[in-house]
Amino acid sequence: MSAFRLCSPLAVLYTYPAFPHLLEQIESNGIERIFMGACFQRETLPAAWRDRLLAVEASGPRILVALGTFLSARTDVLERCICAIGDAYPQALCIVAAGGSAEALAHLSSDRVIIEAFIPQKGLLPSMDVVIHHGGNNSFTESLYYGKPAVILPFSSDQFSIAHDAQRCGLAACLDPNSFTAADLAAAIATLLRDAARADLHTWQAHVQERGPSYAVRQIQAGAALPLT
Repeated sequence: MSAFRLCSPLAVLYTYPAFPHLLEQIESNGIERIFMGACFQRETLPAAWRDRLLAVEASGPRILVALGTFLSARTDVLERCICAIGDAYPQALCIVAAGGSAEALAHLSSDRVIIEAFIPQKGLLPSMDVVIHHGGNNSFTESLYYGKPAVILPFSSDQFSIAHDAQRCGLAACLDPNSFTAADLAAAIATLLRDAARADLHTWQAHVQERGPSYAVRQIQAGAALPLT
């Protein structure tokens, strides 16, 4: 069965920000478009993880690396990220969601490099300085919700569109996951850390936080012509 057969003729909900350049591309065909920003349940960081972070002596940035369940199979990319971060920021805390590759990457673990199959990503995000992810919708909107700058390594499908939107709006740096060098990643992280003001990031963080499921429900209940912005 085609999933598109289930689409409503009245309205479409997007778990995505209402970026102006996207709104300009939407045809006016009577179907309302509701951009709800993000849709996820916030999580409290488990006590064991809080204790773990407190125990780490890391004076550098806190960097989270997560490529999603499927793409964590790219051990070459994860290893390149870990090594590049360690070389450029030896005092950084690097947390890696490695999925099924955790055992293969275990030799890279240290006091400041935490490699686990699964991590409480939503609980960790508030404590991070930079996020390196694959451009998945959840990782993108969750990072944006918490105002975290990102390095996006898009591999396939909508990841390329998300990477384009994020870079265009000043929310992320984008690199080719198949060819980026350690110097490329270090430079991208340095740029994100140096841009302390991050006006664009804070603007879109506020946009996403103001919306969400409740916003979408209010728009649907209004039942009138809905504004795109």
